[in-house]
Amino acid sequence: RVFHIDIPMLVPQIRLVVVLALIAGIQDFGRILVMTGGGPGYATYVPALWMYEQTFQLAHFGYACAIGLMLFIVILSGSTLVLWLMKSDMDT
Repeated sequence: RVFHIDIPMLVPQIRLVVVLALIAGIQDFGRILVMTGGGPGYATYVPALWMYEQTFQLAHFGYACAIGLMLFIVILSGSTLVLWLMKSDMDT
């Protein structure tokens, strides 16, 4: 019953959680900035923190915009890939 009824019914929710976790992992910014500031070294440095540093600390606005665009492309392609890989027979 579990593998034939329950799990297939949970696939849409599992897909949503995986996509949101992917986005949150890439864009996690606030907690990292407050707690570590990207350090020690670059251990907790994420692309959103890099974009923030380029924009507000170094005033490289064009470079930060390019980082944001690449971040958008990576998140869009990653989300699309996850949704495609987790596509079920119920979606068709």
